[in-house]
Amino acid sequence: MKNIAGLIILASVLFHYLMSCNTGARDTVSESLSIDIYDEENLLKLSLEDAEKYHGDICPCLVMGFRTIQLAIRELWKDTIPEKNYLKLISKYPGYGLQDAFEYITR
Repeated sequence: MKNIAGLIILASVLFHYLMSCNTGARDTVSESLSIDIYDEENLLKLSLEDAEKYHGDICPCLVMGFRTIQLAIRELWKDTIPEKNYLKLISKYPGYGLQDAFEYITR
C-alpha cells in the first residue's frame, strides 16, 4: 500500500509540475513524456498529451500509468523500440487513468 501511495504522490507532483510549466518548458517536458512504439511496420510517437485526449482529461493516474509504461519499456527493451502487441499489463489497480493509458498505447 505504501508503494501505491508513493506512486500516486509522485504522479501528482509531476502532474502539478506539468501544469505549472511555461509553454517552452512544457514542450520540453512533453517531449520526454513520449513513447516510441511500432504498430506493425509503422513507428508511432505517442505523447502524454494524446493520452490525455484519449482519456478526456489529465489526472495523476493517467500520468502514473503513462510513465510506468514508459519506464517499463525503457528497462525491458533498452534501446530497441518494441511492437504494440508485445505489451501486456496485469493490474488490480481500479483507476481508469491507468487503464486508459495502457489502452491508448496498445490500441
